[in-house]
Amino acid sequence: MKRAPDLFSLLMIIVLFCGPAKAGTDFGTDEEADAMATRVIAMLDSAGLPATIEALFDPNLPFAASPLGINLFSGSVVVGDNREPEMVEADYSKNRDLTGKLFWPLVDAAADNREYVVLKWYHYDTQEVYDYHCLCARAENRDHTIMICR
Repeated sequence: MKRAPDLFSLLMIIVLFCGPAKAGTDFGTDEEADAMATRVIAMLDSAGLPATIEALFDPNLPFAASPLGINLFSGSVVVGDNREPEMVEADYSKNRDLTGKLFWPLVDAAADNREYVVLKWYHYDTQEVYDYHCLCARAENRDHTIMICR
């Protein structure tokens, strides 16, 4: 008679083989983050900052419904955030991730080359510690920084 795997064994298999592959991808892929950054920058450059901030919360536009974290900065200060609006007005030059690293130097340097930075922070939905993979870029006018986190 064949014995069915017990629940613990099944959970261990899921954790060991599925967990690591999912790290940093709960909210989208590299391609989705890149496409979103391109859309946000295009809007920022054509419509301006106030309209782009408003669009982050418009349910008829893709920004508000996106699972990606879309963050807009003026200098190091958050001026728009579709997932955590309570972060608006936070100065990232003073905020640290859960490893103690200052956010802004990492974001600022990555934005110069449209690169990713990994920030350890609380998962949007579960509040567990999570490695966010954030694509950082500058608007064409270079006055504003965009960070798209997945």
